[in-house]
Amino acid sequence: MPEDRSRSEQEDAARWAAVFHAALRGVVTIDSNGRIQSINPACLNMFGYDEGELDGRNVRCLMPSPDADHHDDYLKRYLSSGKGKIIGIGRDVVAMKKDGTTFPIHLSVGEYRFEGNVGFVALLHDMTDQRRAEEQLAESDQIVRATTAEAKMHRERLERMDRISLAGEMASGIAHEVNQPLSAIANYTRALLHMLEVEQLGSEDLRSTVEKVRLQSQRAGEIVGRMRDFVSRHPSEPGPTSLNEVIQEVLSFAELSAHGRRVTVETDLCEDLPEVLFDRVQLQQVILNLVNNAVEACTLVGPEKIVIRSLSVDGSTIALHVIDNGAGIDPVTESRLFEPFFSSKRNGTGMGLAISHSIVESQGGTLGFTRNADRGVTFFVELPIL
Repeated sequence: MPEDRSRSEQEDAARWAAVFHAALRGVVTIDSNGRIQSINPACLNMFGYDEGELDGRNVRCLMPSPDADHHDDYLKRYLSSGKGKIIGIGRDVVAMKKDGTTFPIHLSVGEYRFEGNVGFVALLHDMTDQRRAEEQLAESDQIVRATTAEAKMHRERLERMDRISLAGEMASGIAHEVNQPLSAIANYTRALLHMLEVEQLGSEDLRSTVEKVRLQSQRAGEIVGRMRDFVSRHPSEPGPTSLNEVIQEVLSFAELSAHGRRVTVETDLCEDLPEVLFDRVQLQQVILNLVNNAVEACTLVGPEKIVIRSLSVDGSTIALHVIDNGAGIDPVTESRLFEPFFSSKRNGTGMGLAISHSIVESQGGTLGFTRNADRGVTFFVELPIL
């Protein structure tokens, strides 16, 4: 039996020696005074020492201040009280190489006893690569955040430029709409002056004429105000939005776009549609871009009409259709329809449909088109409901 026990102990020792030398992590054993009893090759390589250099030295040599200054006192307190902050658990600490440079490690310490003596075994994992990777990841995250913010800023600028371009395309119609109330104001003021000259102005006549001037000036102000709000700087703010309400808001702009081009704009709205989560001004922009394209298509073939339709697709989706019976889309244009800076118009920017496509997709929708059975095309926007 003693021979079997001796053989078993020898096997255990052989296994321990194999593990000790083959381990990729550092392994150090010290006695109760903190002197190094053994240290494996991985640990020597980690700290930059040669074999035998650390035998019998105090383990403090592997620590920077202030840890090295207090290590002996820590050992004494543990041996007298049995209480230690690191025994049996792991923690991240800073270690020091032979050349004095420091580096992060994860340290686990266990206690062992043999023939009345107390010793400690420490497992060390060099965290340098992990820390570097974490720093690089943090830097990459900052770069991604900065790039995302910059891309968002550029997209908002492009969207605003597109809205300004749309306003430019509606300039003739805007001038006509604003000129109407201004002409009315001019006529009313001339009438007031005439009545004052001939002294035929009663209080009721004065009140009535001034009220007409006020209403016409308010009308002109509303036209200018709507256009100012549309082209102003506008960060994306998706919220509950009624498609039908936005169509009604855009209708006056759509009529401005069609003004003087022998194109009429009609609506066919499905009642009681559920709301969608969408930025209101951006939805106006999408609809106006589609209407402008439809107006251009119609004016190429003569006096026509455009229909703006809202409808329910299914229980989770509603749709906007902008239908024209214009010249249609040729195969070459079709393949590049949503490509930035491509335009079949003589003075087109090529951004309207590309930006509209980006806006719709960024808010969970779909923008596309189909050819009509007889003539023209239907652009559709499908949006998920709230």
